[in-house]
Amino acid sequence: MKTIIHILCLLILLFVAFKAGSESYKRINGYRFVVHAEKKYPFALGEIKWQYVTESIGPAFLDPGTTIIEFAGRRLYCAKRIFQESVPFARITQVNEKQILWNDGEYSYHLTISPIERKEEPNKAAQTIEAGNGDG
Repeated sequence: MKTIIHILCLLILLFVAFKAGSESYKRINGYRFVVHAEKKYPFALGEIKWQYVTESIGPAFLDPGTTIIEFAGRRLYCAKRIFQESVPFARITQVNEKQILWNDGEYSYHLTISPIERKEEPNKAAQTIEAGNGDG
């Protein structure tokens, strides 16, 4: 009976040590993405998303934050604030039919987004290329 209790205690101790080591590793080397504020702006081609986040790899010690502007899964703007400064911090000033205007306290940005009409073309990556003699 004593051996069973010792084995159970050993297994519990091993499990606790494994979990503590795993959590410690995540805190030191893990990727963190925490959204503190988020706004969505209607746009003619979809939606513009503004976020104020903490994004870090490893410990996020005294992280001043990052502002991100996204459209259709594409990151249009991303800037981490300077420690103990108020810039850069993106503020969207205007969203209209095809344009987005914002500033970050240092620069002003003006972006026009318009879709590209795709033409059906054969997949050039799948085509074989004939080797020539180099004369062009």
